[in-house]
Amino acid sequence: DGGWQYLIAGARSTAGIKAGRYMFEIRIMETHVRPEATGPAARAVPQRQLCRLGLTNSSTSLFLGEADNESACFDCEGYYITNATRKKVCPKYGREIVLGLLVNLDAGSPNANTV
Repeated sequence: DGGWQYLIAGARSTAGIKAGRYMFEIRIMETHVRPEATGPAARAVPQRQLCRLGLTNSSTSLFLGEADNESACFDCEGYYITNATRKKVCPKYGREIVLGLLVNLDAGSPNANTV
Protein backbone atom coordinates (compact mmCIF):
# COMPACT_ATOMS: atom_id res chain seq x y z
CA ASP A 1 0.00 0.00 0.00
CA GLY A 2 2.63 2.56 1.01
CA GLY A 3 5.63 0.78 -0.51
CA TRP A 4 6.66 -1.17 2.60
CA GLN A 5 6.59 -4.38 0.56
CA TYR A 6 9.77 -3.13 -1.13
CA LEU A 7 11.72 -2.52 2.08
CA ILE A 8 15.18 -4.08 1.98
CA ALA A 9 17.81 -4.54 4.67
CA GLY A 10 21.24 -6.07 5.16
CA ALA A 11 23.57 -6.68 8.08
CA ARG A 12 27.26 -7.39 8.46
CA SER A 13 29.38 -8.73 11.29
CA THR A 14 31.72 -6.37 13.09
CA ALA A 15 34.52 -8.96 13.25
CA GLY A 16 36.25 -10.76 10.42
CA ILE A 17 36.89 -14.47 10.06
CA LYS A 18 40.51 -15.54 9.68
CA ALA A 19 40.88 -19.09 11.03
CA GLY A 20 38.92 -21.78 12.86
CA ARG A 21 35.28 -22.78 12.61
CA TYR A 22 32.30 -20.43 12.87
CA MET A 23 28.58 -21.06 12.82
CA PHE A 24 25.93 -18.41 12.18
CA GLU A 25 22.21 -18.97 12.74
CA ILE A 26 19.11 -17.02 11.90
CA ARG A 27 15.44 -17.75 12.52
CA ILE A 28 12.63 -16.61 10.25
CA MET A 29 10.03 -15.38 12.72
CA GLU A 30 7.22 -14.40 10.36
CA THR A 31 6.27 -13.97 6.75
CA HIS A 32 3.44 -12.00 5.19
CA VAL A 33 1.19 -13.10 2.38
CA ARG A 34 -0.63 -10.35 0.54
CA PRO A 35 -4.11 -11.16 -0.78
CA GLU A 36 -4.38 -11.57 -4.52
CA ALA A 37 -4.78 -8.22 -6.27
CA THR A 38 -7.53 -7.54 -8.79
CA GLY A 39 -7.82 -5.03 -11.62
CA PRO A 40 -4.76 -2.95 -12.65
CA ALA A 41 -2.91 -3.90 -9.45
CA ALA A 42 -2.91 -7.54 -10.57
CA ARG A 43 -0.41 -6.66 -13.31
CA ALA A 44 2.05 -5.07 -10.87
CA VAL A 45 5.26 -6.78 -9.81
CA PRO A 46 4.35 -9.58 -7.41
CA GLN A 47 5.43 -9.33 -3.80
CA ARG A 48 8.60 -11.29 -3.07
CA GLN A 49 10.04 -11.97 0.35
CA LEU A 50 13.62 -13.13 0.33
CA CYS A 51 16.08 -14.10 3.04
CA ARG A 52 19.74 -14.83 2.31
CA LEU A 53 22.42 -16.13 4.65
CA GLY A 54 26.02 -16.16 3.51
CA LEU A 55 29.49 -14.67 3.44
CA THR A 56 31.20 -11.78 1.74
CA ASN A 57 34.26 -9.64 2.31
CA SER A 58 34.26 -6.19 3.86
CA SER A 59 34.55 -4.26 0.60
CA THR A 60 31.48 -5.67 -1.16
CA SER A 61 27.77 -4.92 -1.06
CA LEU A 62 25.59 -6.02 1.84
CA PHE A 63 23.26 -7.63 -0.68
CA LEU A 64 24.58 -11.16 -1.09
CA GLY A 65 24.64 -12.70 -4.56
CA GLU A 66 24.07 -9.41 -6.38
CA ALA A 67 26.44 -9.45 -9.37
CA ASP A 68 29.73 -9.82 -7.54
CA ASN A 69 32.23 -12.63 -7.24
CA GLU A 70 33.05 -11.96 -3.61
CA SER A 71 30.03 -13.56 -1.92
CA ALA A 72 28.38 -16.92 -1.39
CA CYS A 73 24.93 -17.44 0.10
CA PHE A 74 21.85 -19.62 0.47
CA ASP A 75 18.39 -18.11 -0.04
CA CYS A 76 14.91 -19.07 1.16
CA GLU A 77 13.93 -20.24 -2.31
CA GLY A 78 16.43 -23.11 -1.97
CA TYR A 79 19.30 -21.75 -4.07
CA TYR A 80 23.04 -21.54 -3.44
CA ILE A 81 24.36 -18.37 -5.08
CA THR A 82 28.01 -17.63 -5.86
CA ASN A 83 29.86 -15.99 -8.75
CA ALA A 84 26.50 -14.60 -9.95
CA THR A 85 25.14 -18.12 -10.58
CA ARG A 86 22.25 -19.85 -8.81
CA LYS A 87 22.02 -23.59 -8.15
CA LYS A 88 18.97 -25.26 -6.60
CA VAL A 89 20.18 -27.23 -3.55
CA CYS A 90 17.12 -27.63 -1.30
CA PRO A 91 13.35 -27.00 -1.17
CA LYS A 92 11.91 -23.58 -0.27
CA TYR A 93 11.65 -22.73 3.39
CA GLY A 94 9.90 -20.05 5.38
CA ARG A 95 8.38 -19.24 8.75
CA GLU A 96 9.70 -20.84 11.96
CA ILE A 97 12.80 -22.23 10.24
CA VAL A 98 16.28 -21.91 11.77
CA LEU A 99 19.11 -21.64 9.24
CA GLY A 100 22.71 -22.34 10.14
CA LEU A 101 25.85 -21.65 8.15
CA LEU A 102 29.07 -23.37 9.18
CA VAL A 103 32.33 -21.89 7.92
CA ASN A 104 35.34 -24.16 8.31
CA LEU A 105 38.71 -22.41 7.99
CA ASP A 106 40.53 -24.96 10.17
CA ALA A 107 43.53 -25.98 8.06
CA GLY A 108 43.89 -29.27 9.98
CA SER A 109 40.34 -30.39 9.25
CA PRO A 110 39.54 -32.84 6.44
CA ASN A 111 36.88 -30.33 5.28
CA ALA A 112 39.06 -27.22 5.47
CA ASN A 113 37.98 -24.09 3.60
CA THR A 114 34.35 -25.16 3.17
CA VAL A 115 30.93 -23.68 3.86
